[in-house]
Amino acid sequence: MQKSKSQNEVSVRKPKIIQELQPNKICKCGACEPRKPKLPSGMRRLKVYYKAGCTETIPVILLQGEWIRKLGFNVEDHVIVSEKKGRLIINLETE
Repeated sequence: MQKSKSQNEVSVRKPKIIQELQPNKICKCGACEPRKPKLPSGMRRLKVYYKAGCTETIPVILLQGEWIRKLGFNVEDHVIVSEKKGRLIINLETE
């Protein structure tokens, strides 16, 4: 008489292997870098780009998406941008 497989063998769970990205000092693609921590609700992480076609490097920050409308900014609105100690503050212009 044969015993079933489950009675003969003890099931052993294999440890789950989590592969983490290691910083690569040679590669500059960004995909090889470790992930940045998730930001709290209401915050976004954006990249500063450069303006194409210029003789000098001019930084550009592109803000777009439905999340901006949810904050109260609509097409054709005007904004006031001010800076204070390394921060950009964007306010709707009120008439």
